[in-house]
Amino acid sequence: MAAANAASQSLGVVVQAGWKASDPDATKGFSMNSTLSIVLSFRMAILSLRVLRPTSMDVDRVASSFIGKMVTLHLYEYAIFMLSELKSSIVHLYGEKPSSPPSRKFPSKCIKLGEISKYFHLLYYPFLPSADPAIHGVICASIVHAVTSLSALISATSSNIPVLEKFASDIENENNLLMWQSHCPKELIDALLTHAHRAIAATFSTLNVPSDILLRLRKWALQCLLLRTTLSSESFWLQAAQYLASHGKSVHTTSEYTFGAQDAVALFDTLVVMAQKRHDAPVFVSGSQYVKFCELVLIFSQKGSNVADVKRVAHLIKSHVHGEKSHPEPEQTLIQLHATLAQGAVSLEKYLDSGQDSDPTIAIVILHCVDALSGLSSIFADNDSNIRVTRALERLRRLCCRAIDEGRGPEVLLKAAKQILENYVKGVETVICDSGGTVAPDLIIYSVNSLCALAKYTFSPTQLWTHPTTYDYLQRGMAMITNLSTVDARIKGASDPNVLAKILRTLAGAFWNYGVTLCQDDMYASAIRFLIQAGDLTTKAYDAVVDTNIEGNTLDTNSTNEFRLTLKANIPKRWELLGEAYLKISDRKASMIYFLAYETFLKSITASNFDSFSVASRTMHHSEIASSAAHSRFSSLVQRVSFLGLFDLLLGEAVSLFETLGHSGISKDALGVLLEWQLDSFDEASHKEEVQSLIQRLWKDTLQVYNGQYPIRRARVLLRQLEFAYRINDATFPVADVVTEIQVLLSAAGGFVHDTGLIHFCKQYQAATYIWMAFHAHLRSGIRTTMAFDVLQQATLARNLLEDVFPSPQSSPTVKSPQGRPKAMLTPPTRVATRSSPRKKATNPRGPPVTPKPRKRVIELSPKISKLGASPKLRDTDVQTFAIDPRLMTIIEMFSHLLGLLGHVIPRIQFLFLLQKMAAYSSQPATDVFIRACIEAGAEYTRLGKIQSALAIFSQTLATIDEAQPASVSEDVRSFLLLHYAEALAVKGNVTKSIRLYNEARSISQSTDSIVARTIAGKIKAKAQLIERSAHAARVVAVIHGARDLPHCALASLRQCLRLWNRAFDVLSRLVPTKKTAPNPFDMGELLAALPNFESPKKDKPDSDQRHAVYDGLQWRIAQGLLHSLLDIAHAYFIQGSVRGSEYFVEQACSLATALNSPSLLSRAMAKKIEIQLHQGCVEEAIASIKEADDLHGESPSVDAANIIRLNARREQLLEQYVKAKTLYSKSLSLVSEFDVNLSAIDSRLPRQSALSPRSTTKEFDTLTPSYLAAVLAQQVWIQRNEPRAEINELIERLASLPFSKTNNAERVTILAKLALHDVYTKLCADLFLSSLSESTIAIPMGLSCNDGKGPSVGVKQILEVLAETERWFWDCLRCVVGNGQALHARDAAVSLALLKTFQASLGREKSNDAHVAVKLLGKSISITLQHEFVEAIDQKFPPSITGDLAWSTINNEDSHKEIGNKDDDDDEVSNFHLRDYWTSVRSRHCSITDLDNSTTPFQIDSLPENWMVISISITDDKSTMFLSRQRPHRDPLLFCVPLDRHGRREEDLEERLTFNDAMQQFKAILHESDIAAKDAKDIAVDAREDKIAWWAKRVVLDNQLRDLLGNIEFCWLGAFKTILHEPVETPPEHLDSLRTKFQNVFRRALASNKKHATRLKLDDSLMECFASLSPKCRDEELQDLVYFILDLYQFYGLHIALSEIDIDQVTVELRTVLEEHASKIRGSVVPMEDVHTFLVLDKNVQGLPWESIPSLRGRSTSRIPSLAFLIDRIEFARVQRRLRNLDDDEATLGRAVVNPKKTYFVLNPSGDLLKSQARFEPWLKEMEHHNVGWKGLIGQIPTELELLDALNNRDLVIYMGHGGAEQYIRSNKLKHLPQCAATMLWGCSSGLMRDMGDFDRTGTPYNYMMAGCPTLVACLWDVTDNELDKFAQSVFDKLRLDAKSVRSWKGEVDEAVSLVAAVGQSRDTGKLKYLTGAAPVVYGIPFYL
Repeated sequence: MAAANAASQSLGVVVQAGWKASDPDATKGFSMNSTLSIVLSFRMAILSLRVLRPTSMDVDRVASSFIGKMVTLHLYEYAIFMLSELKSSIVHLYGEKPSSPPSRKFPSKCIKLGEISKYFHLLYYPFLPSADPAIHGVICASIVHAVTSLSALISATSSNIPVLEKFASDIENENNLLMWQSHCPKELIDALLTHAHRAIAATFSTLNVPSDILLRLRKWALQCLLLRTTLSSESFWLQAAQYLASHGKSVHTTSEYTFGAQDAVALFDTLVVMAQKRHDAPVFVSGSQYVKFCELVLIFSQKGSNVADVKRVAHLIKSHVHGEKSHPEPEQTLIQLHATLAQGAVSLEKYLDSGQDSDPTIAIVILHCVDALSGLSSIFADNDSNIRVTRALERLRRLCCRAIDEGRGPEVLLKAAKQILENYVKGVETVICDSGGTVAPDLIIYSVNSLCALAKYTFSPTQLWTHPTTYDYLQRGMAMITNLSTVDARIKGASDPNVLAKILRTLAGAFWNYGVTLCQDDMYASAIRFLIQAGDLTTKAYDAVVDTNIEGNTLDTNSTNEFRLTLKANIPKRWELLGEAYLKISDRKASMIYFLAYETFLKSITASNFDSFSVASRTMHHSEIASSAAHSRFSSLVQRVSFLGLFDLLLGEAVSLFETLGHSGISKDALGVLLEWQLDSFDEASHKEEVQSLIQRLWKDTLQVYNGQYPIRRARVLLRQLEFAYRINDATFPVADVVTEIQVLLSAAGGFVHDTGLIHFCKQYQAATYIWMAFHAHLRSGIRTTMAFDVLQQATLARNLLEDVFPSPQSSPTVKSPQGRPKAMLTPPTRVATRSSPRKKATNPRGPPVTPKPRKRVIELSPKISKLGASPKLRDTDVQTFAIDPRLMTIIEMFSHLLGLLGHVIPRIQFLFLLQKMAAYSSQPATDVFIRACIEAGAEYTRLGKIQSALAIFSQTLATIDEAQPASVSEDVRSFLLLHYAEALAVKGNVTKSIRLYNEARSISQSTDSIVARTIAGKIKAKAQLIERSAHAARVVAVIHGARDLPHCALASLRQCLRLWNRAFDVLSRLVPTKKTAPNPFDMGELLAALPNFESPKKDKPDSDQRHAVYDGLQWRIAQGLLHSLLDIAHAYFIQGSVRGSEYFVEQACSLATALNSPSLLSRAMAKKIEIQLHQGCVEEAIASIKEADDLHGESPSVDAANIIRLNARREQLLEQYVKAKTLYSKSLSLVSEFDVNLSAIDSRLPRQSALSPRSTTKEFDTLTPSYLAAVLAQQVWIQRNEPRAEINELIERLASLPFSKTNNAERVTILAKLALHDVYTKLCADLFLSSLSESTIAIPMGLSCNDGKGPSVGVKQILEVLAETERWFWDCLRCVVGNGQALHARDAAVSLALLKTFQASLGREKSNDAHVAVKLLGKSISITLQHEFVEAIDQKFPPSITGDLAWSTINNEDSHKEIGNKDDDDDEVSNFHLRDYWTSVRSRHCSITDLDNSTTPFQIDSLPENWMVISISITDDKSTMFLSRQRPHRDPLLFCVPLDRHGRREEDLEERLTFNDAMQQFKAILHESDIAAKDAKDIAVDAREDKIAWWAKRVVLDNQLRDLLGNIEFCWLGAFKTILHEPVETPPEHLDSLRTKFQNVFRRALASNKKHATRLKLDDSLMECFASLSPKCRDEELQDLVYFILDLYQFYGLHIALSEIDIDQVTVELRTVLEEHASKIRGSVVPMEDVHTFLVLDKNVQGLPWESIPSLRGRSTSRIPSLAFLIDRIEFARVQRRLRNLDDDEATLGRAVVNPKKTYFVLNPSGDLLKSQARFEPWLKEMEHHNVGWKGLIGQIPTELELLDALNNRDLVIYMGHGGAEQYIRSNKLKHLPQCAATMLWGCSSGLMRDMGDFDRTGTPYNYMMAGCPTLVACLWDVTDNELDKFAQSVFDKLRLDAKSVRSWKGEVDEAVSLVAAVGQSRDTGKLKYLTGAAPVVYGIPFYL
């Protein structure tokens, strides 16, 4: 202990001497070593004492005292070491185990900074509950020593933030000094706390410590200071405020403010809480320093936006101020005001940021602020002294503005905010008034902003009373500025000299915003005064900007210039909107308002900056300048003012801006651009007369500006003149002179002077000149002149020039990117002035750069597309770009369409490829041009049949678009690409992908259907383009339906497509310049007058005198689309056999092609016309048409020319000139081959050989016009069918090598099937046994059965195999052509299959369902065209009521039949609902392609009544064979194949032969003579009795001739087989067996040599039933017919019969005896069936004959039906009608049409010339009309179409007695589209005539009624006299009991009712001429009974 005390005393001496370790130079007799030796000796003594006295507290007290001296001597590191040992000792003393034993080694070096943190535990001690209170002082002293030492050590080293953070955290430990001080003796604690505060305050005040850490340390120090017993409150709060202010200086960002505010509030809370716990708290927590400290905390809380903190601090301030004195000091009052405003600002800001809808407290807080704000003017007057208050007020003002701006919060809050702003503005206004105009500029700015907010609070666009108040608020802002005396005074004290300009800009912006808002709400009248102020103030603001060139000006030149430019740019915009507002006010006086608007627009133009585009015009095209972002608005303004001046103010030529700006000093460059913009403005309106004179003036002015020093720009204007002259068809325009001047200007004869930068346009304009020369040549030449050659010549010159300008990129100059890396073409190209040098990065010496329009990326050309002529992708080089005149690309697009119309396919494709290259080279965005060129090229390849090439183009183009920026391609163009791609895929057969692409295009279209255009012409074009897109979509749908074997849907889509093209053409016709004297050349009829007015070409004028309409690119496209659509629909009708529809549309196509001056398309239309004529058998007419079409072609090969040659070959083929035909077919193929070679020259992907040359590869070849080649090759095969098989096989191989398509496959399969059938006939003729097969009558079922079990012979087997193979080919053919709707091929295939079935049956290979299949096939062959037309008519019966033609069809991958109409119509009646369901089911049946050879298909005949039978009669195309079939319910059909010339086998019967042609010639001759006689009757005088007798004698002779002809037809054609027509009877089986036995015995006797084999053969029941009805009194020839038939049966079953050995006469006699015995036996035992009705199904060859009057059918109930399917439809319809009328529907009424005779409508003598008929029937009809019967009608009056349609739709019976079939009163298409039709009687001449159409099905009125749903129709087959026909009709009326009494009492069908059909049959003998008149009326449909 003594040693320790000695050491302590020694160290005390050092302390007294003043030695410090931190100042080693001041030795004062001591050194560091001597001092450390003292410390070391003390430490060793203490360590020994702790060992000797481990529980003594005295040792630790001595150590603590010694450490204090060490701290005094600044021995901090050694003190720390000993403090650590001291803490361990104290902790150990009270039971805590030390971490490690004390080290004997004493530190010899300073503690490093990184090691300091190890000693931070010395800042706190663990709480020791068992410690002696005496040790508490030691612990507190130790902590203070540690704080001092560690602080000093930290300050002695560089600051380390982690160390400082840990130091701050450990000093704040819960067991730190602040906790232990309460246990420390009172006499020690004040000194220790003061020492601790001083250590922190002194040490860290000079260190670079983070503010938050420093504040924490200072907070701890202040806490230490606050715990002292005695303390001055003023000095404490001052020091706290200083600490907080220091902390505030280091806070800068918003986030720092937030955390800083939190720290400040935390400090405030800690200090206030601790202060309030002091014994002198009331005094301590008070005073001015305390209030200032609170205010400082308030500022922090306000910046941190903590509402609660602000509220709490403000409350403390207010309570302190109010509680301290009754009259607080001014400073404290300001502080209180500050607190109130701060609380309001923070609360309001928090409320606004929170997004709450309502907060009831916020309004109260703001109202307090309103109350606190008084005397604002005094605050503003002494702004500098009240800086904090003014700042708080400014913040509150801004928040009030924000609250009003956002419009959130309760109304009371907004009103309070408004009041604050009002007070603010009034205060500033008071200061301005009191100070004489001197005020801080910021206050004016704030006041103006407040007034703007007040204006916004007041303003409501829809409440007119708010507009003046709003305007007044803004006017007050203007008054603040105008009340200031001078400019110098206004900016006095302002840091920004442009403050006045900025205030003016603010007010101008406010006026502008309200003006714009009012304009947007269509309140233009209220907006005008706001916009006037906006324009004026913006101008004043621009004038008030301080000039930066003034000497001594310190303004930022760049920002000031930018400010000035912004103002200048706003001036024209604001005047422009004011002009718009003038034009929009509804109560304007037009002339005055238009004038104000015009003047305002001119102000806007005058105020604009011309410098930029003046410079740009020297290197850029004026349209490129107009489309740039910087000038697009200005160019639109020029267009607007031009239109206003011309069309509204009628200023005429004064509209030219040359009048306004020509003498204003504007440069010629700029003036020329403006004038060209004006010319562009009237581009779309150039067809108007008032525009044309102005355009002439603009040209004059523009050419005056562009004199000889501007040669290129002058040439550009002259080119516009050429274009204009073409568009208006100006025949007087001097084309040659203008062309010459252009060539001189572009030849650089006088130098380019000012146009040096435009040299790259020279060749472009030269090429454009050639193109316009071509257009004028086309305009001024006829269709059969050399016009097409002249156009081609000019096109070649233009293309050569452009190819030189835009070479292939492989040879073009290239540039490298700065990094040396090659650029891809997808990057934006760099525009260069000339093609020879790339653009450099140097600055432009001509002036400031022009802001370019944002450029889209240039489309990269894929390798496949590049091989088609476009620029290829450059992988290693960059493509140099060019400035291209955009009109040039537009002209080339238009020109490509003209080339296509003229048939120049290859030049057209070349120009399209050139256009692709130009788009790739263009410096301006030309992606759409590129894509359109690709689309057109692909479409051209599609039309040529080169589908592979088309698909390559489309797929690569689509891939390129997908790789490029999506926005670089417009949605319209993308949609067109997808549509054309989908079409090509559908043609190829890839339907799934085609539908996917179509649906993608449909989705795009749905989002881009809106029309956006400014001008009327623009809207017209936009609408036309919208319709065009829909037309393309409809065509694609048609192609898809065709690929899916849905011809009906395809045709419907084609009709929609045609309607859309006509609609588009009609829309565009309003833009075509017309002359008032030019009439429309032709009537488009149902095509809605699709064409514009053309001057009609006349045959008697030469072609050179013709003039044609003028078109632009869009019109060319639509004209071409219309023509192609006409040809497509004509072809579709041709394919399905609807010849009238095809003829109609072909004629329309010819007329349109002639009007378009298009020889190529005219040739194409003529080709279809020729094809129709050939199929109609009109060979002579076809010859004339071929000659006419051949004159349209030049020398160059083309597909159209080849097609005409093909048709000529077909003509020769029909004339059986096969050698000539073969030569012409070969010539046609050679021409196509030559064209293919020429086309391949521009398509490097195709080999340089013709597609027709033989190829060994099996890979599909991209063939030119494969469908055309298939047709030609098929005809060649058929012509050479008798030649060696090798030649035919070569042709077949070439045919098979063509690309697969359904059309090509149909041609191939059809010709192979026909060849197979030809081989069958050849083999039959070569077989002696079977050679008579084709000349024999064959029945199905065959009629014989055999029990011997022997099979056919080897020869028969071979023939059967050939027949089976042939059958397979025809089945394949039928499936191909039926799906595609090819009527002619389908009919041939069906008839051939039926014939094959008969052959197979005759040879013993008969299947159970062969009869059904054969009958189905024949029915299909008869009605296939009608079936297509029927489906088309059904589609129009209930047209959709919602979507129009513009709506794209919905299509998916599922084959679903169309539903008719819309079932969801609100006004839909029950009847319409059932009708719609009925027609939907009918359509479904007729659309379905049934499997005709499927035996499992239910038999339709079984649904007929038992008393009905269906007779079908067909003639083969060679007119040699008749098919005669009978179908009855629940019985197998019976079919006879009867050769018409079978009697030629017997020489004795040669005179009985009646060929088909002979019969038809006789029939036509009889009718012709009858017609002549009918006409001669008019010339016979009334009293010329002899003439009358002669006339009647002639008529009787003709009547007898017709009777004999019909008898001969039955006798010669039917013979014994006429029994198939007899009424069915039920013969008892025993009688039938007896008859069979007798028949067989007769033939066994005749076949004595083969009696054994003949015994095994048995005649079938079906034949016996048929022949049992043969009369025994029939002629011998008929019995012989039966004999030969049965003998043939025996022979076909293997019996070798020698006819020479058979006595035919004897067999005939025996058969007659058998028939007589049978007739006598069954007499009385057979009961005939009642009410038997026979339906005739007649093919086109026999429809004209009156079969109802042949002997077997005359007088019977017989009617005609188109097919069995139509009969089933009528039965179903009758059931629907019965259900709707609640009538019985049972077996008795099955098949009976529902007719209520009371619901009858009649038309008698509508023409007024059938006076005898009127006299006969008028009394009766008037009685029926006026005696409560219910009849309505017209007598002697022409009915309207609507009247007839209404009658047919709503009546049950319509009676027409007039000329014809009322075709002149009702159109056929209207008739067919009726949803239901009444039973009709057409008592008119030839009302039932079905006109012969050659190979096509007949057409006529009866089928129109059948398709309308007419159940029963009476009509006449030929012309008859009215008197005879009246008698016939009267007989029918009488039999039907159509008198007033009977009809009035009619209540429904009765047992004795008579059918209309029976009445007609029974009336045939009524008149004198029982055949000439009696055979003419026939009935179509099912019977109805009355």
